[in-house]
Amino acid sequence: MGLRFKIALAAGFLAIGPVQAVLADPLTDGQLAAEHGDYGLAMRLWRTLADRGNVAAQYDLGVMYADHRGVPQSDARAMEWYRRAADGRYAKAQHALGDMYYLAVGVPQNYTRAVFWYRRSADQGFALGQGSLAIMYENGFGVPQDNVQAYMWFTLAGARDTAPGEIPSDESRSRAGVAAKMTPAQISEAQRLALEWKSK
Repeated sequence: MGLRFKIALAAGFLAIGPVQAVLADPLTDGQLAAEHGDYGLAMRLWRTLADRGNVAAQYDLGVMYADHRGVPQSDARAMEWYRRAADGRYAKAQHALGDMYYLAVGVPQNYTRAVFWYRRSADQGFALGQGSLAIMYENGFGVPQDNVQAYMWFTLAGARDTAPGEIPSDESRSRAGVAAKMTPAQISEAQRLALEWKSK
């Protein structure tokens, strides 16, 4: 191969590189299509995957119905797709179902059901699920009010450490608020439970 051919070939790959990245896989292609407003293409790609049991695609379809993205807004359809993904152990979908019950979106408000879905999400290590579960314990929504459990779940949700001078995360601020209502022994117990959970 001559040098000119190699340069032309390289230039061709550079020119079509982004296109090939777009053609990586149907799930990613659907996400890129949705980001660019081509909801029809996203729907076709995700629907095919969702019908084959792809939980991420099922969740994405739920988002489309929940947020009126290229389809008529439908809480019932959003819940249907979230439920399919949640039953497949997809943490984002489990958290979304928890939010629907917590906020009474398309269903009567039910804190007990919200806790059920938040816990399933939290038990998989999903930080939003952990933070939501902490809020439920802090306020006694759907569970008995329990500062030890709230502190533990806030700790897990905000597991990253805050560097000096860095603004603390919402979870860290919430944990500090709960800690102000706790004894040193309760804080120690919550920390022990968080370490025990992490070691599972």
